[in-house]
Amino acid sequence: MPRSSPSYSISGVVDLMLCSCVSLLAVLSTPAGLIAQEPALKDVNVQVRRPGEAAAFILSSTTIHAERATVRGGAGLDEPLRRRGIHPDAESYGALYQLNPFLRGPEPDTSVELLLPVLDGPDELRHLVATGYEAYLTTDFGLKQQIAGRIQALPKLERALVDVPPERFGGTTQKSETRAAVSEIRRMAVAAGLTIQGRARPLSHELLVELDGELTVTEAVINRLTGPGAQSLSPTDREALSAVTAQATLRRHYWIETFGTTASRTLDPSPTGKVLIYVCSPRLSAAPDTQPDTPCRGATSTAGLRIYYRDVAGYYGHLPPNSLPDLSPVQRELDVGNFFFWATKPNDSVIATDALRVEVREGAQPLRVELVLRKP
Repeated sequence: MPRSSPSYSISGVVDLMLCSCVSLLAVLSTPAGLIAQEPALKDVNVQVRRPGEAAAFILSSTTIHAERATVRGGAGLDEPLRRRGIHPDAESYGALYQLNPFLRGPEPDTSVELLLPVLDGPDELRHLVATGYEAYLTTDFGLKQQIAGRIQALPKLERALVDVPPERFGGTTQKSETRAAVSEIRRMAVAAGLTIQGRARPLSHELLVELDGELTVTEAVINRLTGPGAQSLSPTDREALSAVTAQATLRRHYWIETFGTTASRTLDPSPTGKVLIYVCSPRLSAAPDTQPDTPCRGATSTAGLRIYYRDVAGYYGHLPPNSLPDLSPVQRELDVGNFFFWATKPNDSVIATDALRVEVREGAQPLRVELVLRKP
């Protein structure tokens, strides 16, 4: 008999993705040769089924390996995925974009060598794929379940604010502003949950981590206002909610789909901006800005520092930062958003620069970020 499959459903505002645990039915064996040496995607849920039918086979929280293949320009990526037994939808394209960060659409303009996800597992899986079944991938499965849980909890948290005395917010006006901010966050979070649940858009791991962090910050602020030992809204909490709201509004058009002539764009990756990050020596306050188009604008560019960043909400919420793998100066594509950047010396936890708030937006030209070393 076919094994039962994890599923997503909508109930009320948004129903949570699968709450019950699914046993690990099988694990992918490590492919030999080239495949084993390539990057892999972890925590992927795989359902092998025909369209509209229940899953005949499940691989839960498994690892998907990759192999290199050349894809012709303009040919599209549906067929290469199908040849590997993978159903071409937003989730499988999300896997493609994670394996190939430079890929910016579902049809490469020119012939390109890509890393493509491959299935390698038990005989039952191979037999099903050979007889017309396809593998439906869900990347970052555990993280998406966690986000769904946070989204499901938001309406209750929002209602709890109704009975909080205005003075705890700093006044009636501030209470109204706080409730409006939480309402905006809830609306965008629900839209994000429906996008995840409906497999409507490819979502990067980084974007999901930021969304989870923003919901974590929102929960923490509301719980401090409403929970045992309730506290007044602090300036930091106010800034954190404002930052989450700004991110929610910024991503509004990504979560809320426009169908019709633009429907094919739903397979595009999330928008990103390119940033160039330099660490600069302090400039004399009287020194003229004589070289505005050069790194550090005439000051010395200092190489070899570790760059950290965090979305603004997570920064105010004291969530762990992200670090870039390369030392300064570095170039990086980041999801569109509002961030703080700073730097430390390698293997040192002491911040060596001021933390700089940066708006990362789509653009033809890279955004230059200059972090200035603190004076000794």
